[in-house]
Amino acid sequence: MKQMFGTGAIVFIMFACGCDDSFSPNADLVNKVVVFGVLTPNASIQFVRVHPIVSPEESNPRNDSVSGTVVRVSKGGSLTIFRDTLLIVVKSVGDTVKIPAFVTYELSIERGARYALSVVSPSYSEVSAIVSVPSRGVLSTLGNLILQSPWDYNMDLDIIVSMTLSPDTKGFFVRFFLNYEVLRNGTWASESVEVPIKLQDSNGLANINGVYPSLGVRTTSRSPTGFAVERKGYMNSEYRKVLTLIYAEYGSQNIRMKKAVFQLIQVEDNLFNYYFVANNFADKFSIRIDQPEFTNINGGFGVFGAFTFDSLVVNLPEDLSPRSPR
Repeated sequence: MKQMFGTGAIVFIMFACGCDDSFSPNADLVNKVVVFGVLTPNASIQFVRVHPIVSPEESNPRNDSVSGTVVRVSKGGSLTIFRDTLLIVVKSVGDTVKIPAFVTYELSIERGARYALSVVSPSYSEVSAIVSVPSRGVLSTLGNLILQSPWDYNMDLDIIVSMTLSPDTKGFFVRFFLNYEVLRNGTWASESVEVPIKLQDSNGLANINGVYPSLGVRTTSRSPTGFAVERKGYMNSEYRKVLTLIYAEYGSQNIRMKKAVFQLIQVEDNLFNYYFVANNFADKFSIRIDQPEFTNINGGFGVFGAFTFDSLVVNLPEDLSPRSPR
């Protein structure tokens, strides 16, 4: 009996002594700068964001800047210094957010080139990163006849798009757009709609519920001397469904079909890895409950990455109105 009382007293004392100690799952903040920059040759303006690390306990983190920061990006012997600016984001009427950033209009990104980032500020040690921009991708399709005459071919046939990727590309995806003109008040206006991989249901063109392509890892070799082709397909049935929606929306007399456009987006390693870590690790078979991190910023946090996009255009007959299909 004495032994039972003694054991219980010890447990009580341990609990009582420990109840005053607060517990936090967060580690101490690391005094490092956070850098985000994504280069692309498809834009005339390049941005880099630099800000201090923020506690995860803050429900509404501030968009603080790091005063005195100098952002440089170099390629070979050329050097570009970014200037600081404020990006104005309109969330709703009367509700705007000002985001500090660094910008340049003077840096023309070259495909296949290698760029080095340097960020220097009085408050932090210098941080750096390197990225290789994917070279041009090559697209082709054997589906021209289906695209130009979809009602003459079986609905279960695939419109196959073939792609040769850059050796610097780790992930990619392909999007399929239809460009057409609509007659409004006597004037032809250009419009565009994306064709989903699978159209599930819709309430007009503005409310298409479908499955669209997403970023995935390449399956072919990354050897610069190898000839490896990736292939993706869109079913003729989904192409027909979107055409039917277009003509139902505007009427056959008010539509002129123009082009089918396939857009290839290539993403290099750093941006690809960051994307998948930021999107819940993207592994449905994993039992991990932690949140892994990725950064390629030496001495800091964040990502310095690059992406490109290339297009394949197929001209279409002006009249592709629905008719009795095969």
